[in-house]
Amino acid sequence: MHDLISSRKIAVWLLDNIGGLLDSLHLHNSEHTKLIIYLVAVVIIATFAGIVVQRVIRFITEKVIEVRFPKLSQELKHGRVFTKCSWVIPPLVLLSMIPFAFNGEHHYYHIIFDLSLIYTIFTFVIAINAVLGFMWEQYDTRRNIHNLPLKGILGIIRGTMWVIAVIVIVSFISDRSPWALVTSLGAFAAVLMLIFKDSILGLVAGVQLSQDDQLRVGDWISLPGTDTNGIVIDVALMVVKVRNWNNTVSMIPPYSLVQSHFVNWRYMKDGGSRQIMVSVFIDINTVRPLSDDELHTIQQKVPLLDNFISVKLRQRADGRTANVYNKEAGADGTIDTNLGLLRGYLNLYVRRHPYVLTDRYVMIRILQPTPTGFPMQIFCYLTISEWPAYEAVQADILEHIAAIAPTFHLSLYEQPSGRAVFNAGLTEQHGAPYYGSDPVATPAPNPKTNSFG
Repeated sequence: MHDLISSRKIAVWLLDNIGGLLDSLHLHNSEHTKLIIYLVAVVIIATFAGIVVQRVIRFITEKVIEVRFPKLSQELKHGRVFTKCSWVIPPLVLLSMIPFAFNGEHHYYHIIFDLSLIYTIFTFVIAINAVLGFMWEQYDTRRNIHNLPLKGILGIIRGTMWVIAVIVIVSFISDRSPWALVTSLGAFAAVLMLIFKDSILGLVAGVQLSQDDQLRVGDWISLPGTDTNGIVIDVALMVVKVRNWNNTVSMIPPYSLVQSHFVNWRYMKDGGSRQIMVSVFIDINTVRPLSDDELHTIQQKVPLLDNFISVKLRQRADGRTANVYNKEAGADGTIDTNLGLLRGYLNLYVRRHPYVLTDRYVMIRILQPTPTGFPMQIFCYLTISEWPAYEAVQADILEHIAAIAPTFHLSLYEQPSGRAVFNAGLTEQHGAPYYGSDPVATPAPNPKTNSFG
């Protein structure tokens, strides 16, 4: 056993005392027993010494940084950076004490040294990843003004550090050069790609999302065909977390965002405007020409159309019958039909709305007739992009159309309900419209007898 134990006085003294302790306790004093106790004693002494050195160095470092940079010190403590970095010290102390305890020429020495070195490498990787995480957090909270998904890049760097550590450890165990080990992994790469397919796809997708600025933390996204519709709260290497409108959280692999179609509403929000493209359906049976008396009546009821109708009447008198948009009339519309007049009015109304951008397209157009009526589409851009405000302005315009349509002798299309069909039957039977609220108890009055029956 003496060929394993170092010839230094400390090692010999420790071994002799272990033998004397076994003799005094009347225990079996063999070379194997003395070796086991010697190994345990060396590990305990080295670990204790490492912990003491660790505590001293960490205490001094924390105090120095706390005096000079108090805010930074609090952030480092919160991230446990001091603690994780100090884990490197005990294995370094252990490595430094091994030559004093064991003879370097024995093969057991190399085994003990390699195990201690592996432990040191692991603690080094943990310390480096802790520093990288702290650096990323500082950059993400202070300088990442665009909320770029840098967490995925951090995961790539951390994963690379662990891969390098594993390669170095395997090279120590197999007693081969790390470069030779890397080159020999070529045949094993196909198997690794199958095993870690999701991780590799997530890695590539995360880099693409970050490089092309397709996704940021804080973006509102939606995935057609899924329930995902909300704000991105985290972009990691393996998953993208989205807090949906109903406060649920969707977990989406990054590569599914790259491979499929998703909508990012950030550009609409950053542009400061939002498009309205909504249709109301006009009952075709209510569309008809307008007489001069009806035009005059509408002109008196709707002051906004005063100049429009006057200009159109003058153009008609001069023989100009063009009904397309012209600067003199001020809006696109006609006075030949009630629908054309409503279209002209809405052009003027929407252009005067305080939240509508007039330097971009503003159109009130009639689309191809459908079984549900004439689709009249309002197309414009608002100066606001916030969802509640946008919906409020859109509702304001639609409500106004519903309220103003009867002034032009128009009705919005509504599919007949059971009450409407029942009323139509009573009207045909009694010759008068149905007025009651209870279709059974309150029939329409008979105009001939002026009574119910």
